[in-house]
Amino acid sequence: MSSHLDRVRALCQMMTSANPGDHFHALGLWIRQVEHAAVVAELPYSEGIIGNPETGVVHSGPITALLDTCCGMAAVAALDELTLCPTMDLRMDYMRPAKPGVPILARAEAYRVSSSVIFCRGSAYQEGVTEPIAHCVANFTRMDAEVAGVMSARLDPLLASASTTLTPPANPPKQPERIGSLPSLRDAIFVIQQQQQPELLLATLPYAQLLGMKAFYQEGELVLHLPTNKSNIGNPTLPALHGGAIAGFMEMSAVVHLLMSMESVRIPRVVDFSIDYVRAGRLEDTYVSCSVVRQGNKLVNVAITAWQQDRHNPIATARAHFLVD
Repeated sequence: MSSHLDRVRALCQMMTSANPGDHFHALGLWIRQVEHAAVVAELPYSEGIIGNPETGVVHSGPITALLDTCCGMAAVAALDELTLCPTMDLRMDYMRPAKPGVPILARAEAYRVSSSVIFCRGSAYQEGVTEPIAHCVANFTRMDAEVAGVMSARLDPLLASASTTLTPPANPPKQPERIGSLPSLRDAIFVIQQQQQPELLLATLPYAQLLGMKAFYQEGELVLHLPTNKSNIGNPTLPALHGGAIAGFMEMSAVVHLLMSMESVRIPRVVDFSIDYVRAGRLEDTYVSCSVVRQGNKLVNVAITAWQQDRHNPIATARAHFLVD
C-alpha cells in the first residue's frame, strides 16, 4: 500500500464490509473519508434504527454507534502505527432529533495524542456541520509500542488484499415503506404499563427489535437482556460486541425503564449520555439494570449498569438525562 492512510482506509473498509451480519451491516454504517486524525462516516436511514415509531425519528443509540466508530477510526488515523484503539469513555450531547428519511453524517477528529490516551471529538449532522444533531467527546486507549507492533503485524496479512476504496455496504438495510404516525402507540404503551409487560413494549420499538432486546423481572427489578447475537458484533476476532451496540442497548434500556415506571406514554427524549467502558463486552448474554437518580418536572437522571456473567463486575456504566412529560 502506498501510505499509512491507505492502510487505515483498508482497515475501515474491511471492518465495515468484511463480516456480513455484524453490527456495521445491521446499521448500514460505513466510512466515507479518511484523513490524518480525521474521519467522516455515514449512517443511512432505515426502519431498524427508528426509536419512535410515531414520528419515524432515529433512536439515539445508532447515532452513538456512528460517532463511536467515527472517533475510533480517527484515533487510528492519528497514529503512525496501525493498531486498534479501545474506547475508554464517551459522552454524547443530543441537540435536536434527526429528520426521518435522511442519512446522518458524522465527522470526528483526534485533537490530542498522548503516550497513553487519544482524545477525540465529533459531531453528527444532516444539513451541515454548523447544525449538529449530536456532539461527542471520547477517549481511547493507546496501546504500548510492543502490543501495537504485534497487532499491526496481525493486521498486515488481512489488509494485503483489502480495498483502499471506501464504499457503502453492498446490501444496505431495508428502507421503511412509509414514514408516518402510529396513533395507537400511546394507547398501547398505556396498556403495557398497566399490565407491566415490558416484552410487549420492546415489540413496538424498531431499534429494540434490531438489537434483539428482551426483558424480565427479577425480584421486582426490571432487567433488560441482550441475547448473544451476531448482529451486535463489532470485533469478530475476540469476538466482542460493538461499543455502540452496548451503548445503544443501555440507552434503550433506560427508555424502557422510564416508560415502565412512569405514567407518561410519550417516549422520553435523551438529552445527554455518558458511558465508561470498564472491560470488553464479549459475545455473551448481556444484562442491564437502571435506576432513577433524580426526577424533576421535566428532566430525569438515570444510572445504567451493564454486565454479563456477574453483575458485580460490570462491562460498562453510564448515566443519562431524559426529557419527560
